[in-house]
Order: sequence, then structure tokens, then C-alpha cells
Amino acid sequence: MKTITRITPLLLLSGGCNDVEDDHGHSHDPNEVITTVVLSFTPDAGGSELSFTWADPENDGDHVIDSIVLPSGGYTLDVSFLNELEEPAEDITAEVEDESDAHQVFFTGSGVEGPATGTNAAAVITQAYGDADANGDPIGLTNDVDTVAAGTGELIVTL
Repeated sequence: MKTITRITPLLLLSGGCNDVEDDHGHSHDPNEVITTVVLSFTPDAGGSELSFTWADPENDGDHVIDSIVLPSGGYTLDVSFLNELEEPAEDITAEVEDESDAHQVFFTGSGVEGPATGTNAAAVITQAYGDADANGDPIGLTNDVDTVAAGTGELIVTL
């Protein structure tokens, strides 16, 4: 029997990229616009990638969230960030990776157990970082995820 894990994703974003100097010589770190986050789960045992999206394409607060449904097993989770207000859409992921010493993706919520949440008896997935910056600190653009229980839970992705 196949175990199905269902996760309701939420997203909290805060990004800062490229220092900008104002007319008074002060340095500011503006926030990057991120309208779309894509979570791509590739099964460790092979098979088709499962992709789920959080999107606010007009950046007006009216977002659309895919429910994440995972059959039992292990996965590589890749996270992508896009600004779809640009034409063509701007992929912010490379910028996050380039500035990895200043960025980290955190995975929290009732449905996850991992470095940011600690032990969670109610978790339906476990998460471990699969990448690190030059200092050895986790980034979170690539992760190892395992389903550990059938059920539902909440996944909060924070940059």
C-alpha cells in the first residue's frame, strides 16, 4: 500500500540583493521581488519529478498554492525563486546561490522535522540540507526529504 503525504505549503520571503548607494552616500540593501517559488521533488528511486508552486504572479497578495502530495519515499528537493513581473521571468535562484553566504532557506511547520524545527512527532516529512556555502553553512536550494508518515501537515518555506 502506498503512503501518501500531503503538505500545505506556506511561504515567507525576504530577500536582499546588491547594495545600492543613495544620493547621500548611504548603502542600502533592496529586497528582490519574488513572485513564484517552485519546489521540485525528484524521487531517489527514480521516476518523474513532482513540482509544486507557490505563486503571486501579479505581486498583489492574491497567491495560488499547490498542495504538495508525495508518495512514500525519499526525494531530492530543489527550490527555485522567480520574479514573473519581469518579461521574460527573472530566475532569482542563481542570485541566491551567488550570494549564498548571505542567504538561507528554512523549512518549518507542523508537517516537517529538520534542522530548523528539531524533533517533531507530528512530522510527515524530514528535511536535511544538501548544499552549503563556502563557510560550510547550509543554503537550502538543494535538500534531502523523506516521507515518514501518512497524513497532512504544513510546510513553511522562508528565505
